[in-house]
Amino acid sequence: MNLDTIDYISKSRPGANHSVEQYLMTKDSLLLQKELLNPYLKDKKVVYIGDDDHLSLIFSLYSNSESIVLELDDRIIKNQKKIKDELKIHNHKIFKYDVSDDIPYTYQNTFDAFIINPPYGSKNQAYGSKVWISRALKCLKTGGIGITVLPFFFEKKWSIENMLIVQKFLTLNNCLIIKIDNDKHSYEDLPAKDTLMRSSNIIIQYLGNASNLIDKVDQNLYR
Repeated sequence: MNLDTIDYISKSRPGANHSVEQYLMTKDSLLLQKELLNPYLKDKKVVYIGDDDHLSLIFSLYSNSESIVLELDDRIIKNQKKIKDELKIHNHKIFKYDVSDDIPYTYQNTFDAFIINPPYGSKNQAYGSKVWISRALKCLKTGGIGITVLPFFFEKKWSIENMLIVQKFLTLNNCLIIKIDNDKHSYEDLPAKDTLMRSSNIIIQYLGNASNLIDKVDQNLYR
């Protein structure tokens, strides 16, 4: 896959809906993700719970991974289907899904890996992140790899607090943190106060039998 393809995918993405904490990675960050995550995703069956960045299309092309996207935003669903047809990507599917609902049984315990970039939850103690992780872990096989993209910004107290909350939640649910790619991703159209913020890849291996997941969503996910 050449750079023109990634440039096309990047420019084709629908504009971010900030009301649900969508922010789009820059093209350079998409390229970096391709290199950082390829060893974990190559030839794997991967689930994406939300994919406004369209990384699933890139990894289907570059890493020969089988991508299944569970997405609520109709604009993203329509656009990914269009690009998939244009580029003749056969190992990619996208379905409508609301993270407030449980993971359908057909997707449970069937994936080698997941990628999520959840709402950061700066005012609700990472609740959205914990819900996204709960849904993603239900999809994962024992021994599978999980990649959660989160900000880790020392100048923001909430970022440090949320990172600690997420790490504790992962450990509580039998996830071994095997690597953190720190401060790697920049974003388009961030608020002026957050323009220097970067996000990180938290990479885990799932040891199975998670028993402390969030099943019922009872708070606002986007705060």
